[in-house]
Amino acid sequence: GCDCPETLRKIDNNAAWLNTKYGVFTLRATLIENEKNIIHISENIDGIGYNKGLLDEVGLEGSIAVAYRNKYYIFINGLAYVLDYGIYYNTSYPENFVWLKYDNYNVFCVIPDKDLYYGSSVVGNFVCESAALNDFGQPINAYCTLKLFNFNLPDYLKKVTEVWIAMQNNTNSTISIEAKDENNHIWNMSIPSNNLSSFNWNTFNWSSFSWDVKTFAITKKWKLTNKKEALFFQI
Repeated sequence: GCDCPETLRKIDNNAAWLNTKYGVFTLRATLIENEKNIIHISENIDGIGYNKGLLDEVGLEGSIAVAYRNKYYIFINGLAYVLDYGIYYNTSYPENFVWLKYDNYNVFCVIPDKDLYYGSSVVGNFVCESAALNDFGQPINAYCTLKLFNFNLPDYLKKVTEVWIAMQNNTNSTISIEAKDENNHIWNMSIPSNNLSSFNWNTFNWSSFSWDVKTFAITKKWKLTNKKEALFFQI
């Protein structure tokens, strides 16, 4: 059932809601003979013993949710747990859903309109999300936690000495361009991925910049200084 009434919203023309014990669910169908009408869609963000998540938040009954521009936001304790159902939304494979976690969202009410407005308990007035996607003029903090590895040897102690990390851009990327003239005057331009076609590439002079094309993901080697033996490994 739904014990968080302010989280009941419509996702992809289906009802979705938060339950404080089991997570976020969606009503996929209303056929009586179908026993799989209700689908659990938040397993990637619910949290488990060693990884805290949505269900570990205090006071979930007071959560506020909004469905806006193909995203389902759940606001609680200064955080926003966001399902981006515009990237991937197939209820047959909820383990592949893209969930994001944002901080500095001190929300006590939400008004979805042409833009997303919310009442901030910290700023003391209403805040409008800007297209620049910054955090009150500052860069947005980013967090990345990898899965828990046991190297298929869950009962053995392991010692990890080196790690190779490969990262690359995926969907929802942004191109940022910075230019400086002889007077040290700087111009900046940021182009979201959904607006790349509107940029006038015909007048863009690539020879004015130093640039490179990466065909494959950039890989970095990371030597670990604390080489303790452990059953599991996670970054």
